Amino acid sequence: MGVTGVALNLDEDQVTRLNTLLRDAKDRGEELCRSMQSDYANVVGANWKGIASMAALGKSDEMLQFWNSQLAPILDKLMTGIVGTQNLMADHESDGQSKINAITPGMGNFSRLA
Repeated sequence: MGVTGVALNLDEDQVTRLNTLLRDAKDRGEELCRSMQSDYANVVGANWKGIASMAALGKSDEMLQFWNSQLAPILDKLMTGIVGTQNLMADHESDGQSKINAITPGMGNFSRLA
């Protein structure tokens, strides 16, 4: 079963906002995982003993590791793709404008119209 791509037609402001939202989501997700790990360690470390304590701390570490290895890279790839597309579109627009500016009334097919 293949993955079907979906194209979104977003204007520049929407693309900028999307990139900002993704960056904020990444920052909040990382903050949440780190906070959870720290809070877990404070509660478990102070009150629990033995195997249960080790298992709880291990699960907390697993969540942070999963965030860093699986979830955060997805958001990084999305943001990189958005910035790359923005840059490509800006370069294309700039190149097109340069070509239009280079055309003068006496050049190319315009001279035949006289």
